[in-house]
Amino acid sequence: MNLFKNIFSHSLNTECRYRFASAIQLNQSPFLFCETVLGNLVRVLELKEEGCNLLLEPQRAEEMASWVKTQNLPVVSLHHFEIPPQPFQPSPSSLWKVLLPFPWNAINPEDTSKGKALEFSDPLFEKDWRNLKNAFDSLEAELKKSEISAILVKDSPCPMTFVFHYVRGRLMNAGIQAEVLSAEALQKSLGTSVTFLEMKNPKELNLLGLNASCEILRKTCESSRTLLPVALSSDPPIHFEL
Repeated sequence: MNLFKNIFSHSLNTECRYRFASAIQLNQSPFLFCETVLGNLVRVLELKEEGCNLLLEPQRAEEMASWVKTQNLPVVSLHHFEIPPQPFQPSPSSLWKVLLPFPWNAINPEDTSKGKALEFSDPLFEKDWRNLKNAFDSLEAELKKSEISAILVKDSPCPMTFVFHYVRGRLMNAGIQAEVLSAEALQKSLGTSVTFLEMKNPKELNLLGLNASCEILRKTCESSRTLLPVALSSDPPIHFEL
């Protein structure tokens, strides 16, 4: 139990989520995000590779339709029709919400919850976004194969390992270790099944936008390998330090 606490001692924060988005090149797909609550416009964000910018126009929800037509970037609008939602908190049961930062993790084309609606100005962008969600579902299907799973991200200035704990297919916890871990080290230390994936940025990748993100996730899924449980070793446990 102490080893479990140790490996998940560093939870995913906003910076970690942005690093994951960068690793799959999601930040290289620019778009505009608008959110309304009870017919009132609450925020307009511009998402680009350089970062996230808060826009001052439009100022009212009724101005959005004409404003959208003047934009060169795809516009994604999230409308809430009920009591204003609580501040957005990632749910530990959703990989989509856990791994992606806001507003990416709020744009779920498969979410049919009552009281809100998602609108895309560009049908092609909507199709690509749905493909991205499907790619995430495939990624989670691999992670669910074991109680402990990990994604090693090596092609970045600071290599890191994302770790996950699943119980009966439900995501219970997620964390990060700022080092290169291996499947063998995790298996030896924890004595449980481990599914290990490695994310690389294919140098021959000639795709742009969300297609590139989907391909990176697909390649990551292809790298998946599962090590079956072994008896806990008598060797000293591995200490995970951030």
